[in-house]
Amino acid sequence: MNKLNNFLISMAMLGCWLSSGAQTVYPGDADDNGEVNQYDLLYIGYAYGSVGPMRLESDAEFSPQFIPLLWPNAFPNGLNYAYADANGNGVVDFSDILAVGTNYGQTHDELRPLEISIGTEGLDPVVRLDDAQLLEPITVGSTIQLPILLGSADIPALDVNGIAFSIRCNHPELIRDIGIDLSESWIGADSNAFYFVNFSENSLQINGDVALTRFGPNMVSGSGSIGVLNIVIEDDLVGFIPVGDSLGFTVYIDTVLLMSSAFGAIPVYSTPLELMVYHPNALPSPALPSPSPELHIFPNPVNTEIQITCTEKIEHVTLSNQLGQIVPFAQQATSERQRRLNLEALPSGTYWLRVQTQRGAVVKQVIKEY
Repeated sequence: MNKLNNFLISMAMLGCWLSSGAQTVYPGDADDNGEVNQYDLLYIGYAYGSVGPMRLESDAEFSPQFIPLLWPNAFPNGLNYAYADANGNGVVDFSDILAVGTNYGQTHDELRPLEISIGTEGLDPVVRLDDAQLLEPITVGSTIQLPILLGSADIPALDVNGIAFSIRCNHPELIRDIGIDLSESWIGADSNAFYFVNFSENSLQINGDVALTRFGPNMVSGSGSIGVLNIVIEDDLVGFIPVGDSLGFTVYIDTVLLMSSAFGAIPVYSTPLELMVYHPNALPSPALPSPSPELHIFPNPVNTEIQITCTEKIEHVTLSNQLGQIVPFAQQATSERQRRLNLEALPSGTYWLRVQTQRGAVVKQVIKEY
């Protein structure tokens, strides 16, 4: 009898779907533009916590899934909240964020271009990389920290609900490690926001896709840092930079979508940052930079516990996952330059370890195995 009732209910829902016009959702494509990417997180963040009808198929497999009943709420642009429910369980929550990560880069049907509102310098808020703290020349092995600034004291970013963009860097052969730390941002200073980071690389450039969004239509206004881009230059650049020479590379912030509490695009201006990497022999002896702090991790990959050793006194240690989220772990200081970290409770995957010292921070990749 229960099976018959479930069948009748399913047929009734299917009948409602047929009578209301066929609509389908591809899990993760929350903005229904044909591609799963960082901009879908803006939609999931805006609808976060909303509840509506479950789908007949309740999973995150990337395939067309019927929407038998539309949700009572829709985004200001008219798209129904059902598209933000990536796994079809009837609630927009963290599992839908994970579905974006699972299906990231998947496409379907005809791609619909983003509606980006490009700002004007001096009139609209700017998003840029700040190189003011780069007091020494960049050379082999250098660690570079570039704060990502949104807005300024003169032109703050007002009524912000979320931001998504790409960071692109040419000359990937110069870069050993790259990562973004979004744990300290004025957009999420009240812990009412989440963020997402995805890096990919080809022979021409490194691509970093970023999303930082509030939970629900809950705006903030402000200016300052929304994160830090960390770059570590290769130790060996033989064949890329001739002896006594230098090579420039450019970091771009582009395709910026800054959303308001009314879910409209806010015009924002961005500008690239030009950096120069010097062969050590190209620097006068007095100008050679002091060596960056060195960090050693053992073992890596790790199953349970790692020991980290730094050449400088360790002030602070954080660990973030591939979504850019800070994850908890137990640690023990065995000396001012050594610590033991217990990662047994963490799921397997790739993490970024950031160690802060008086002479700067060091960022290393950690692989957690079962």
